Amino acid sequence: IFTHINNNIADAAVRNIYLYNISFSVGYLFVFFFTFFFANIAFEYNKKLIKMSYRDELTNLYNRRKLDEDLQSQKFRFAVMIDIDNFHNCNNSHGHQFGDLCLKRLADACLFVSCDEFKIYRYGGEEFVILSRLPTQETIKKIKDIQSLYYKELGITLSVGIAQNADYLVPLQVLKKADENMFFVKHNGKNNISLDGINLIN
Repeated sequence: IFTHINNNIADAAVRNIYLYNISFSVGYLFVFFFTFFFANIAFEYNKKLIKMSYRDELTNLYNRRKLDEDLQSQKFRFAVMIDIDNFHNCNNSHGHQFGDLCLKRLADACLFVSCDEFKIYRYGGEEFVILSRLPTQETIKKIKDIQSLYYKELGITLSVGIAQNADYLVPLQVLKKADENMFFVKHNGKNNISLDGINLIN
């Protein structure tokens, strides 16, 4: 383009104006695409950072931060609290590496049955939380499947508490109720599922 202008525009002033405008346009386009390219890289990197901040490093499940966000949406029917029975004995008897293996295998069992309506989070230590939007029987079936898969893998049982969500409850109250139901199981033989004080496994 520059060669064409130099060869075909005799008036130096006009030629300089053309050259200046074209140079400015080319420079502007370069800056625009350069900025656009690196903005996209930064955006994707930021998305990865956000995703990483929502995942538990050991189990790759959603973490407590993600749970706190999802609880506020109130879009769940049941909150479920899962605790590994005798986990501290496993740690003390077999070491922390085996303890980590216990957590990873439970995460694997949970992920095997998980779906968009059945999300699993690592709450802390050996406790896991599920927010389920599934009907009652489907929710209970999936929890029983987790118990069965985990027991077949490691021969370790799970205590589970379920609490039903309601409009008059705040999310943390539902989670607290699930925690209380889980502790009810813990103090009444373990290896069971409790929904509001009712054991669902004989």
